[in-house]
This record gives sequence, structure tokens and C-alpha cells, in this order.
Amino acid sequence: MFDPASLTVQWPTEGDAVIETFDMQGRRVRTEFTGHARGVTELTFRTTGLAPGVYMVNARQGGKRSTRRVTVLQ
Repeated sequence: MFDPASLTVQWPTEGDAVIETFDMQGRRVRTEFTGHARGVTELTFRTTGLAPGVYMVNARQGGKRSTRRVTVLQ
């Protein structure tokens, strides 16, 4: 059984935004969110379909970006 993780982003402003997950070779493995965002966005980060390993989750809006490392165990 895979437990989902919570993903919370505080956007710096209002506008188009994207949250993507990348593997350690820099390949995008999926897009978690794309659309208009403001304030706080809360998502469920599911590990289904991801192999065990380390991934980078990247949130972008305008010229601002935040990246966090996520480790998938199973």
C-alpha cells in the first residue's frame, strides 16, 4: 500500500504556475499541477508509478522557482 504525501506551495503572486517532478537525470517524469494559482495550493503527491529513488519537485511561477528533493522508498 502506498501512502500519499502532502504537497503545499505558497505562491509568490497570482498567475500561471506549474509543479513538475523530475528524476535525478533531469527528465520530467510527470506534471503535478498546471494552471492559474495564487495563495496556497495543497496537493496530494502520489508515489504510484514512481520507481524507488530520489526525485526533484519543482514549483514555478513567473521568474520564481522553488525545488525540493523527495525520496520514494517503495
